[in-house]
Amino acid sequence: MSTSPAFGVPAQSRRVGPRRWRGQVGGSRIRLPNPEPTEEEIEAVYLLSQGEAIVDIAAKFGCPRHAMVMRISRLRDLFEVSSTAELVALALRRHWIE
Repeated sequence: MSTSPAFGVPAQSRRVGPRRWRGQVGGSRIRLPNPEPTEEEIEAVYLLSQGEAIVDIAAKFGCPRHAMVMRISRLRDLFEVSSTAELVALALRRHWIE
């Protein structure tokens, strides 16, 4: 894999526009037909539903706060909801948590 002169970034992964990367077509992503969260993700959503702060959840998982924020954000994107409250409501409707 060749690297670009700009900061040693691989040529294939250089940014080519706003929020788009080389090889990405029109911003579309492949979606799984029925994605299911992992046990850890379900536990994180459960803790959110119980009012736990993201800092405390991150500490329980042994990861930085920012990593947990990104994980919750990816879950919201995966399940196409716009807020953490909607993610918790979806988890309740699908019986992932009680």
